[in-house]
Amino acid sequence: MSLFSRYILLAMGAVLCLGYAARAATSDPAGIEFFEKNIRPVLADRCYNCHSAKAEKLKGKLLLDTRAGMLAGGEGGPVIVPGDPEKSRLITALRFGDAELQMPPKHQLAREQIAAFEQWVKMGAPDPRTETVAAPVDSYNWTEAKKFWSFQPIQNPPVPQVADARWPLTPVDHFLMAGYQEHRLHPLAAADRRTLIRRATYDLTGLPPAPDDVEAFVADSSPDAYAKLIDRLLASPAYGEKWGRYWLDLVRYADTSGCNSDFPIPDIYKYRNYIIRSFNEDKPYDAFLREQLAGDLLPAADANERDQHIIATGYLAIARRFGSRNAEFHLTIEDTIDNVGKVMLGLSANCARCHDHKFDPIPSSDYYALYGIFDSTKYAFPGTEIYKHPKDLTPLGTPQEAKAIRDYAAKLAELDDRAEKLLRERDVLASREKVNEKNASAKGPTTAPVTQPVRTSKDAAAELALTKEETRQLEMRPPPGETAFAVSEGTPHDAKIQLKGNPADLGAVVPRHFLTVLGGQTLPSSERGSGRLELAQWITDPSNPLAARV
Repeated sequence: MSLFSRYILLAMGAVLCLGYAARAATSDPAGIEFFEKNIRPVLADRCYNCHSAKAEKLKGKLLLDTRAGMLAGGEGGPVIVPGDPEKSRLITALRFGDAELQMPPKHQLAREQIAAFEQWVKMGAPDPRTETVAAPVDSYNWTEAKKFWSFQPIQNPPVPQVADARWPLTPVDHFLMAGYQEHRLHPLAAADRRTLIRRATYDLTGLPPAPDDVEAFVADSSPDAYAKLIDRLLASPAYGEKWGRYWLDLVRYADTSGCNSDFPIPDIYKYRNYIIRSFNEDKPYDAFLREQLAGDLLPAADANERDQHIIATGYLAIARRFGSRNAEFHLTIEDTIDNVGKVMLGLSANCARCHDHKFDPIPSSDYYALYGIFDSTKYAFPGTEIYKHPKDLTPLGTPQEAKAIRDYAAKLAELDDRAEKLLRERDVLASREKVNEKNASAKGPTTAPVTQPVRTSKDAAAELALTKEETRQLEMRPPPGETAFAVSEGTPHDAKIQLKGNPADLGAVVPRHFLTVLGGQTLPSSERGSGRLELAQWITDPSNPLAARV
């Protein structure tokens, strides 16, 4: 059984104990004193570098600098079962009782420190650390803000009457003619048939009409000739390619990651094809948005539709990336919120990352409410010069194929990690050997005592070569099936406000919710996911006028 599987099994029992732990944190003075004297100092000294909000690289999504973070646990669930140290993975890790999980790595805590943690868990894990929830924002006059025209419900205005009632063919033409009259302008004469087919074909397909099609249209005197032309152009695959391109431009589509090294993104072409297919199939716009935000969470009629829904979330996965898997990930989320805000709502929401928005009614608390949704989401990651293989791609196909792909990807990830560690070790040992050689030369010949064999840079290099060969052999035997560069559910949690946009300077926790000016809907208490599905529903709800207006 994998480490994460064991985490999940443990989590089922741990949830039952959380209520007791919460009471213990506030009603046990002796326990609080014990925590302050014996537990908090060790956490701060030995754990916060990797497991705190200010960690340069958060490991395993496990936060130990708050009571809520410790009870929630990391990627696999809770790490303590209050009252039962034998079932607490934290204690197992501190004891070095599991070869796969030993914390702190390499340098075990002193025996008396481990004993203190065992005693603390037996006491119910009393912990006085509390987190404040962001107070309601009152820096905006919400009544006035909601009066702005774009936040008003969409209505059908009356069709204006015009002086020349012969020219308008549709209600839209009446509005155009009214505008002409207001500015004392006159519409141009109707285009001849050759001009008309040329304009329509360029507009709908981006291509010139074929000569035979021009002659056929010119010769077609039937009253529905133009309607037939438009139907034919809309049925052309070129229609989706032409108009899908505009959407791909808006959502910053590329076949590479956009980081400094601009690594290729495998399988992202499937998202491009999804967009083209959606235009050609005349997919309803609200469904189009929902699938890109939360396709992996939507019901599907069959396996093919499920795969297409997953592929659609490539929209989120192609957010801006950097050369390291976890470096500056908050900027990946910033890019996600920025694009969702502009493309789907017509709002520059990312201005609220550092402060309450100066122009649009978007406080920072709203920004970090959305941030929590996307930070609870797992993004696929392209390969890099260190991590040669993409991470967290979503398997498609049958359950058997998906399992084989996950196992294959896990093995490649393990080899990538091993290669990275060996590469680092080789370089450190080589540097150390150079220094030792230099010092030995300066001191002259000495008689050294007999010692155990010392690991050298050559040893690490040899292991690195074997790891690379094992990787190469594995690459030659990929399992059948396909993957998607997409997103999936991560560890659900609320985010803290980053003061002035600095992820190292955190403020209050903000419950995940929609923009206040658009209703401020919150996640139901029963929700155990990221909140992307609810966000997709909030954005496409008919009561939100911005999606349709944009």
